[in-house]
Amino acid sequence: MKPAHVCLIEVVPKEGCELDPNEIGGAFIRCYVAADTVELARGLVVQQLETDRFHVERVEWCVNGRTAEWEKPDDEDAEALMRQAETSGDVVYGRVDAWDKESDGGEVDGAR
Repeated sequence: MKPAHVCLIEVVPKEGCELDPNEIGGAFIRCYVAADTVELARGLVVQQLETDRFHVERVEWCVNGRTAEWEKPDDEDAEALMRQAETSGDVVYGRVDAWDKESDGGEVDGAR
């Protein structure tokens, strides 16, 4: 089984996105995906985000969730999302921290 990777991606919603681009100025989305390498994981996540109508501003970080030290290595929700990514083969979205268009990047709705 390929190991789960965890990526934190800054995005801006486009027309047709689940997040309303008329209200949401941007977001950080934590993504989980099973892949052989960090580079492959990054590519799979970016491709899925673009398919889901997000413009990817930048990849903040992307690590092997099974071997690297990352922000929340003991988080039970994160562990469940990593297992889901490993068993499904899909890109799985976790925490979403969004801000509205009028703000300077402050959080609008917290975690989803």
